[in-house]
Amino acid sequence: MKTGDIIACRGNRLLSRLIMKFTNSKYSHVSVSVVVGGEVYIAEMQKEGCILISYKNWQKKYNYKYEVFQPFDRVNLNHILSVSGVVRYDKASLLLRQPIKIIREKIFGKKLTLNKHKDETHKMTCSEYVAWLYGFEDFQDYTPDDVVNECKLRLWN
Repeated sequence: MKTGDIIACRGNRLLSRLIMKFTNSKYSHVSVSVVVGGEVYIAEMQKEGCILISYKNWQKKYNYKYEVFQPFDRVNLNHILSVSGVVRYDKASLLLRQPIKIIREKIFGKKLTLNKHKDETHKMTCSEYVAWLYGFEDFQDYTPDDVVNECKLRLWN
């Protein structure tokens, strides 16, 4: 892995399964790799906010099945770490906004926004964090599947 690789994960734990259900996604989590001194770390949003965890500990703790997408234009390390310890996990988006958005989309048959302010970066879900890092338009509306679909659309594989 290289700094800036996007990692799309599927977990087997209850929370992972609930996230996939609530976000209507095949994936429960997305994160970004960081390489420092030859060691691989994972930058991600977890319940305690934006964290950096060693790849070895990340694998041991979560045991995700995952796919790696390699962007052509990588974000730099400072940008990845700029929100570490500052941004909190957005539980309201995960538990309330996303399920309501999915229900509304099924009723109206079109993609809807969450009406979350575009500059609201003090709280993010994992997919909003990765979408924000890469400057995806309307990052605040992204689910893990949306991040993966954007990677595939950009031919990042």
